[in-house]
Amino acid sequence: MNEPNAGLWLLQAESDRLCAQKVWADGDYRLYCQVIAKYQQIVEKSVKAVFASIKDFGIAGLPGLGYSHDLAKLVDALSRLPKSRGTNDIQMKVNGLLTNYHRQEILAISRLAPKRPVSAGELHRQNTEYPYETAAGVWIAPASPEAFTARQLERFRILAEYVFGGAKKIVSTLRR
Repeated sequence: MNEPNAGLWLLQAESDRLCAQKVWADGDYRLYCQVIAKYQQIVEKSVKAVFASIKDFGIAGLPGLGYSHDLAKLVDALSRLPKSRGTNDIQMKVNGLLTNYHRQEILAISRLAPKRPVSAGELHRQNTEYPYETAAGVWIAPASPEAFTARQLERFRILAEYVFGGAKKIVSTLRR
């Protein structure tokens, strides 16, 4: 099945980036969840752009992108590309973008995408869109002042900018 190309993923990531900048211009803590949600989308679409670019380059054996917000499988697949002619240089570029630190940060922001509890008794976990439960079983709205901090906002802004910039470079290199 045909999938969107890397350019489309980057275009949409850029749209999310512009939206995050405009929403954050207000500086209201009630909008932290909205801005972090956009940062999560920037990271997700940037990773998918790298993935699509590598698939378009002709490297076989990679899974489909799908609509999942869970980037763990994609990040894992990118960190272990199938060995073939020309993949060593690509793997070095990908490894430069997806350092251990950045992989952990990508997984951290990915966990903030809304996800339904899997089993009975499991708490609704912190996310950027729907009310969730704390460890004590107290419900919190993502727009509550205690839901997200300015420090988290800055942490994920830096990550989104880094991954978006790195994805653009890799996609550009592979298009040549």
